[in-house]
Amino acid sequence: MDRFLESKTTETKVVKFNKRSDMLAGGEIAEACANAEKINPEGSALVFNNLPLLESKFSFDAVLQQIIATSPVASHLQPDEVATSKTNLLDSLLQSYTKDSASNQGVAMELDLRPDDAALANDGQLFSDMKPLGLFNRIDLADRDGKHCGEYRIAFGRIAGSESDINGNSNSNNNNRFLMIFEGQYPNPQPELGLAGCAPVVNYWASLDGLSDEKAVVELHKFFMTGTVQDGVTLPAVVNYQNYSADRGQVRVNSIVLVEGPTPNLNQARWQLREFKTAIGTEDNSVEFSHVTVKANPLAELYAYSTSTNTEAFNALSDSFKQDFVTNMLPQLLAPELKGKTSPSDIINGIFLDNDDKYNEFQSNSETPIDETDAINVATVSENFLSDQMINDFINERTQQSGVNHGITREMVINRANAMTCQGCHMTALAQYVAPGLTWPLMGPGGFVQISERENGALSTALKDQFLPARKGVMENFICNPPAVASK
Repeated sequence: MDRFLESKTTETKVVKFNKRSDMLAGGEIAEACANAEKINPEGSALVFNNLPLLESKFSFDAVLQQIIATSPVASHLQPDEVATSKTNLLDSLLQSYTKDSASNQGVAMELDLRPDDAALANDGQLFSDMKPLGLFNRIDLADRDGKHCGEYRIAFGRIAGSESDINGNSNSNNNNRFLMIFEGQYPNPQPELGLAGCAPVVNYWASLDGLSDEKAVVELHKFFMTGTVQDGVTLPAVVNYQNYSADRGQVRVNSIVLVEGPTPNLNQARWQLREFKTAIGTEDNSVEFSHVTVKANPLAELYAYSTSTNTEAFNALSDSFKQDFVTNMLPQLLAPELKGKTSPSDIINGIFLDNDDKYNEFQSNSETPIDETDAINVATVSENFLSDQMINDFINERTQQSGVNHGITREMVINRANAMTCQGCHMTALAQYVAPGLTWPLMGPGGFVQISERENGALSTALKDQFLPARKGVMENFICNPPAVASK
């Protein structure tokens, strides 16, 4: 989900200039700021989705090979073992779809069995069918203290699979799609400077805005695959085992793979998102994708206000969640109101949810079957969990107001929490009210995905109308109001 740099805290952000910035304010920074204001939100400085040019420079095979080559076990691999390692790496991800449960904090969480996803391991064309769809600049996800400089993402989609299923059957009903997004967390190239150390990264992407697509894709290949230099600072390649590992970035999969037949698996008949980290296998020291929780995706049942649950571990987690929701999550979901920023754009882009991972589950579904608990419905069962009055009093207390009715209902707050999940942002929160007169933005041409492999890399309506302009604002603010160099 889109968690913006300015939204990492409910406190007012104060930007201070360092001495060098003060001296340059009338010259270099003023010129850079003027250029930043002209950045096209849908241009190369923020997103690149020219599919023919992307395919000429990026390949799924090369990305997997580079992850293996930069792993801790790379020195032990012989050249003829690399191909097998790439296949095993992808298979480790697909094998997660054969498991029916996973455990987080001692709580067993059900997993959908999705044999059609798992069967992609037998598709000899999968490597060649996965085509690059887009490159994304996520400087907005940078740590505000400069521990890292955000995420830089490569989206791949299974192009050939858009026309037929893995058995070769015609499939034009939106039920045979498989996308992988490599979301590398980028290390600060100058960590001693704090957030200011990310300036070369920001400047590099800003410089792409005025380039032709042909020149921009060459530069982007350097940034993602080989490394480059900006402002005299070395910028290492994004694609690196470490950047997708524990406590760093991740690899996410969006899929709906349904093989036609007399008894189709209904679990396959809906989009599902899963999240993975690079890791080293404990049994054979091979590089693998380890299935982990989906971030900002609390287990739906935790929203229920009930003590009649099935395990002691769940009860303890549920109690902790209810306390944490009011103490930590509610301020995040109400961040726009607490900051006094209530324009539609401020609300859509100012909401965030950075909950403790112990509450998260291992999958996020686009639709919920009748026999499964749904977070939105559960939350509306009892006002003991969250009430309109509780929300209004909370805002008034935090903003030092009295007797003001802000019009934010519990339904709107739960819709906000839902929108921060993968399923919510992509489907279940669409057109749902998140503030009086304001609904969560629609997706657009690709259906469910932010960038479509079926529409020649078309971007979603939400991206174009809301998220990309807001990311441009973060980038522009960084350039026009440089963060202070960290004090030593």
